[in-house]
Amino acid sequence: MSTTNPMRINTYLSEKIKIISFFSILLVVLLHAFNLDSKEHPEPIFFGTGVWAIQDVISNGFTRIAVPLFFLFSGFLFFLNMQNGNGFVLKMKKRFHTLLIPFLLWSLFGITFYLVLQSIPQTAVFFTNERVADFSFEKWLLTIFVHPIPYQLWFFRFLLIFVLLSSLLFLM
Repeated sequence: MSTTNPMRINTYLSEKIKIISFFSILLVVLLHAFNLDSKEHPEPIFFGTGVWAIQDVISNGFTRIAVPLFFLFSGFLFFLNMQNGNGFVLKMKKRFHTLLIPFLLWSLFGITFYLVLQSIPQTAVFFTNERVADFSFEKWLLTIFVHPIPYQLWFFRFLLIFVLLSSLLFLM
């Protein structure tokens, strides 16, 4: 009977995940590389060109697998080597520090940054939407926790939701 070194398996798995993550990162870059918007180029002939079709197939087609792959890896790594409830509690505490705290800090930074820029007369003219200073208490909470000004935090928000939902999965 052959024995396998657990460290070798972890190294092999780690290398696989790194390679797939690298390609997923490239796919996210290509996903955001779509630069032909119908508002900018309303001419129908432009949309019939091969350039638009290629960009559409790349950015709105096969690159859409990248973000679900990142969620898949996150969930896989979350439950990897979890054997008891104690390990689950430790991972939940770690996610609190690595997801919730950065999410809140960057969300607060974004809303504060807008508040400062909107209070300076020279920069206030660039903000045509609702002023942050005029937000109601509910709107402040919604902006900080649900729809942060740094839009990129949507990924953190969903990871937090999935981590919370994972407790139900773990109990099942």
